[in-house]
Amino acid sequence: MKLLIFSDIHDHMQHLQILLDNHPACDGLIGCGDYCSPFVIRLLGSKFSCPIHLVWGNNDGDRALQVKVASHFPHLHLEGESYEGMFASRRIFVNHYPQIARPVAASGHYDLVLYGHDHRRHEEHVGYSTLLNPGSVMGYQPADHTYHTPTVAVYDTDSGKSIFYPLGE
Repeated sequence: MKLLIFSDIHDHMQHLQILLDNHPACDGLIGCGDYCSPFVIRLLGSKFSCPIHLVWGNNDGDRALQVKVASHFPHLHLEGESYEGMFASRRIFVNHYPQIARPVAASGHYDLVLYGHDHRRHEEHVGYSTLLNPGSVMGYQPADHTYHTPTVAVYDTDSGKSIFYPLGE
């Protein structure tokens, strides 16, 4: 099973369209927060037919309207501040913040721990867990106020390996 993982769209429609038009093959979609607007939720729900699991970030605007829009897509699940689930034989935890993700990964309870927030593509092994940030769909790096290549990641539950994919400009 292949999971497409993304974070921090921040309404960047050009990069989101690239993702929608050219995404790697996947069996599930996981979002790590900061979608910002209900129209992003509508696009995700209408363009992907696989199961979609999304957690909130710190920039998700009108959450009530996003919940209403999501209700039209039975395969799209707004999970709240965090989500834990099983995909194939892998236990996965998702939230938006690295300061939450790191201790969760260190707990050893999950195979894969996902986060976003800092817009930095990152992968490391923490004990038995893989700690992964797919980077940002937006492409902006707030730490140094520059733009970087937007990225997403694909995690293969069979191999336990992930690959980063640039979205291009």
